[in-house]
Amino acid sequence: MPKFRFRIAWLYLSIVIIVMLIGYTLVSIVNNLSPASQAKNAWEMAKLSGSYSFRTDIDQRTAPVPNIANYGRPAQHTQLRIEGRTDEATQSAELPLTNITPRGESRMYIRRVHGRTYVMRDDGTWQPASADALVGQLSGLTYLAGMKDVRVQGAAGYTFGFDGNAFTDHIQRLLHMDALHGITYNDQTYQAAQSEQLRLSSGNGQLHIDSQGLPKQLALQLLLPQTVRETATNLDIRMEFFEYA
Repeated sequence: MPKFRFRIAWLYLSIVIIVMLIGYTLVSIVNNLSPASQAKNAWEMAKLSGSYSFRTDIDQRTAPVPNIANYGRPAQHTQLRIEGRTDEATQSAELPLTNITPRGESRMYIRRVHGRTYVMRDDGTWQPASADALVGQLSGLTYLAGMKDVRVQGAAGYTFGFDGNAFTDHIQRLLHMDALHGITYNDQTYQAAQSEQLRLSSGNGQLHIDSQGLPKQLALQLLLPQTVRETATNLDIRMEFFEYA
């Protein structure tokens, strides 16, 4: 009996050692990933977390149409604040969107469920809306699809350039996958995904992760250049992520 117990003890000890080695190996693999892979790993972990809350501030400056009548006019300044919670499992989100202007603030409530967007009416009921192109990106992490030239910054941060071409390709792949599952969008969404201005966009960003390896803060400074149909736009986007499930 003592010999049998001794063998069982060694068996348990061996299992513990194997588990520790696997854990050490996984940590080593993550630590040895390229900066780009580490940043994308944080994005994937956010998806796997199930749900999380976020807060986004968008500062947008759009140049006036270049013609004689607009000579000397300043850029149009728009500010948006978005707060809410997204559920990756059900592909849903509910959030208020605040439009901030010199004349004051206006707010609308948006619900997103399985690719469909709804806006709350004055009576509290929900009606289908055509805000798909905007709401699909409200959580912000999708912008990481445009990362390039990722570099480590400090103990828990990354800096990167933004590739509008890669980002646009990613959005088009998402729309294609949704179409295969019977999820369709309005015409404005597909037009936005094929926008020449979005494809030509560039910029830079900073990503900070928390102690669990999850995204904590994301900042983007983007330039959407002037095209034949669209005027130049500068975007300053600041995002925070918290309360992971």
